Amino acid sequence: DLKMFEATGWVLEEATEEETALHNRIMPTVVRPAKQLLPDFNAGNNKEMELFQLSASYEIGIVRQFPFSSALQRMCVVARILGEKKMDAFVKGAPEVVAGLCKPATVPADFERVLEEYTWQGFRVIALAHRKLESKLSWHKVQNVARDAIESSMEFLGLIVMQNKLKPETPAVLEDLHKASIRTVMVTGDNMLTAISVARDCGMILPQDKVIVAEALPPKDGHPARLKWTHADALERAPE
Repeated sequence: DLKMFEATGWVLEEATEEETALHNRIMPTVVRPAKQLLPDFNAGNNKEMELFQLSASYEIGIVRQFPFSSALQRMCVVARILGEKKMDAFVKGAPEVVAGLCKPATVPADFERVLEEYTWQGFRVIALAHRKLESKLSWHKVQNVARDAIESSMEFLGLIVMQNKLKPETPAVLEDLHKASIRTVMVTGDNMLTAISVARDCGMILPQDKVIVAEALPPKDGHPARLKWTHADALERAPE
């Protein structure tokens, strides 16, 4: 989250009493763009000002937060833009999971191909989605509404692509552990292809090693649950 705020220049602040009064509710957190991102009203260039969509008082109050869950692979916030009557819901998390919460028409046709291109290169990818909530959903109702009721019929916004570079000393440390016959494993919530790419970069997986991916499939159409085995080479095909 910190890296995303640094990249966008936005600021996350705890609400003061004045900000609480503006929102007419208790707001634990307020998000706003940095001052340098706001329009310069002294610039005198009306044409440029018309293209700028954020007002000088633009800010977003976080009404409720559904924290990240490793089981659900996502997190969600309900927010209200200052001056707006309706609230908005925003979700970020594992791309496949977030896409499954969205209206199919909003998910790009090349979603899987683009996701594979980035994960194949070892990037960490997070998906974003948004939904404008009904006007009848009040502040009090939001505090008690079920998470599933919020995280549905969303609109896909896009992907955030991040690179978590290996520390220079990592390969050497892993090599020392290998020489000492100490088994090393990776536990990660990242995409499988991202994990395999990082493992190859740091030497956990050697060039000659074959990787087999196990996928647990639930019962379907009268067939029992089963394990599906796939060679990683078949998944790690080079992007077209």
